[in-house]
Parts: sequence; structure tokens; C-alpha cells
Amino acid sequence: MARFKPRLAARALILSDDRLLLVNAYPGGRSDLWCAPGGGCEAGQSLPANLAREVHEETGLRSPGVAPP
Repeated sequence: MARFKPRLAARALILSDDRLLLVNAYPGGRSDLWCAPGGGCEAGQSLPANLAREVHEETGLRSPGVAPP
């Protein structure tokens, strides 16, 4: 039987003027699936650092209050 290994992830809910920022789940917009920016956490990094990195990678935004390493 295959063993499932869960992976920790962090997602950001970014609101502006009652609008929610979503990103396409796959690079190049190849999917109908949209989600909050974020992704898998890298070992040895804090959750805020992982979140800041993922948000910047996916949106180009710097997260206020959550500075990348």
C-alpha cells in the first residue's frame, strides 16, 4: 500500500476593497482552478517566511507585516 505523506502549506487571503486576490493554480493559466496565493513550505523556514516567499513568487507582491527572509 502506498504511504501518503502530507505536506505543510501556507496560503494568504489578500483583500482589497472587498475583493479577494486569487491566482491560477497552474503556471500559464492552464487550469480552471483558482486559489489563494501560497504553497508548500520548505523545511527550515518559518511559516511567515514561506508565506511571504510564495506570495511574492506568485503575485510579485511584498506582504506587509510578513517580510521575506
